[in-house]
Formats: sequence, C-alpha cells, structure tokens
Amino acid sequence: MNRDLAAEMGEGAEAPAAQSARLTVAVIIPCYRVRAHIETVVRNVKDRVDHVFVVDDKCPENSGALVVQQFAGCNVTVITHEVNQGVGGAMMTGYRAAAQDYDLLVKMDGDDQMDPDFLDVLVAPVCLNDADYSKGNRFHAPHYLKQMPKIRIFGNAMLSFLNKMSSGYWKLMDPTNGYTCLDAKVVDKLDFEKIDRRFFFESDLIFQLGLIRAVIVDVPIPARYGDEVSNLSARKVLVPFLRKHLTNFCSRFFYQYVLRDFNIATIWTLFGVLMFGFGVALGSTYLGRALITGEPTALGIIMMSAINVTIGLQLLLSALAYDINAEPSRAIARYLRRPQRAISGLRSTGLRGR
Repeated sequence: MNRDLAAEMGEGAEAPAAQSARLTVAVIIPCYRVRAHIETVVRNVKDRVDHVFVVDDKCPENSGALVVQQFAGCNVTVITHEVNQGVGGAMMTGYRAAAQDYDLLVKMDGDDQMDPDFLDVLVAPVCLNDADYSKGNRFHAPHYLKQMPKIRIFGNAMLSFLNKMSSGYWKLMDPTNGYTCLDAKVVDKLDFEKIDRRFFFESDLIFQLGLIRAVIVDVPIPARYGDEVSNLSARKVLVPFLRKHLTNFCSRFFYQYVLRDFNIATIWTLFGVLMFGFGVALGSTYLGRALITGEPTALGIIMMSAINVTIGLQLLLSALAYDINAEPSRAIARYLRRPQRAISGLRSTGLRGR
C-alpha cells in the first residue's frame, strides 16, 4: 500500500480540519505457531505501511526471535509475552503499543491467509471517516468461497447470525474474519478488560464497538488457503460461543434499550416476550393435558393461546425491525479529532477548559 494513500483518498473527500494530510498505518501481527509463514507475512507487508508490530504470544516455535533475526533495523517491532494470552491478549498489547504513534491499526494473522494487496481497500473506509472499524468479508461473492472448506462456510454463516443478534450489527457477515482496520482514536474508548482474549476476540470486539456506537463496515476481501493449520476447533468453541453470544445479547439489550434509551422497542420486546411465552405455556399445558386425558380443549383456551402467540410474535418482529434500523451510521472517530480552527477559537475567546 502506498504510504500516501490517505492523502490521495482525502482529495475531494470531507474530512475534519484537524485530520493530517496523511494518516499513518501500523500492522499488528499476533504470533502463535506460525514460524513457517511469519517471515513471508512480514516481508510482504513491511514496505507497504509505516510500521509492523509482531506480538509473540509465548510462541513455542519462537516466531518472534525469527522476526528479530530477519528484520533487524527495519520498521518492525517485536513484543514478546512471557505468558500466552491468546489472540485477543496479543492484539490488545499490539493496539496499545501502536495507538501511541499511528492512526490506522490493521490486524493481520501470521498464517499468510490475508492478502496484503487488499490493504488499500481495507483501510479506505476508516481513512475517509466513513467507519471506525472495517473488516474483511469472504462471503461477498460466490467465487470468494471456492477455496473455503464447506464446513467453514456453514460454521461462519451460523456464527454471523449469532453475531448479528448479540452485537446489533445486522449488516455484517463473517465476524471471525481477522483482517481488520481500527481507528486508533477509538482504542481509548474500548474497555480492554472486558474483551475476550481467546478465539472469541473478533466477535467480542465487535460487541464492544457496538456499545460505544462505533460504525463498522464489511470490505469484500477473498480468503486464501495454503498448508496452514487452524488452531480453532469448531467442536470445542461451539458451546462457549453460544453462551458468550447469549450473554452479549442480554448485556446489549440492557445497555441499549433499558439503561441508555428506554423506548418503544423496549416495550415491544418486554410485552412480546411475556405474551409469546404465556401463549406457548398455556397452549402446551392444555395440549399435554388433552393428550393424557383424551378430553378436548375448550375453544376459548385455544383462542387465548393463539392470540397471545400471534400478538407476541408480531411485537418481537417489530422490535427486531427497530433494532435493525438503529445500527450506527456516523463514525465517532471524526468527533475525536478536534478541528484546529475550533481549538484556536476556544483559546482566543478564553473558553478552553471551562
């Protein structure tokens, strides 16, 4: 990626006055059992960006030491964990280090599945203040999926739906895609202590970004597969992922529809759950009794159950439609970069600090 990308994209685009002519880009690469690929990944990306941070997450293959040996004197920094913290822990270490000096923080895995030729399109939405966080989407076009194993396609589709419900970003797909770009101005707004440090990291980060109303966009980027071996086992993470998505959904509903804004969607949801649950419970009770005793159920009971289920379902669908339309649409990072003219005006009028 040309280092003057931000300047080129900024021509003719709306941008805050404080935004510099060129935004700097740092790539963060978490390392664990990627010694066979890490040298290729770093070599292919280091000349495209301003800096590369390699986080050796207590890698048993000493991937970090290899990078130090091969790229001494280059724009590459290696950070070593004394204890393995998982991909999330490695990324949070990288985010903290890179956010001090760079504007756009790109995550790339060390297994060489992410094509550096797509860096331009990945950072573009964040660079133009259209988003706070952009991520790759391997489901955008059918030909993107030719190399993806069928089991991964099915698993990612299911995880995408769960992620939509738990995070509120109904337009996103491929939540486990690790090819991402985060605006450094947003880093301080995230509560890193609450973000999952293991394989749920990408999904949990999206959830946390939703809590601060950040804008997230998908960028069509095809995946590429070689001889790499995934450390993620679908059977091992299925139940934990379901539990964590359910926890995030309940937390989001409380934060978004009770604590921050008690609105019509809150009422629709509460009454919808009560009426639907009552209708199902009533109908199930009398259906079970009829099967056991053989006695017919009164028409009034059947109607009461059906009406409650129907109205409750309609209320829940209305709440769902409201939630889909409530997705954030204006990037918050643009407000975190203070316009210089506004600051100068505050200083000259003596209002700064009041």
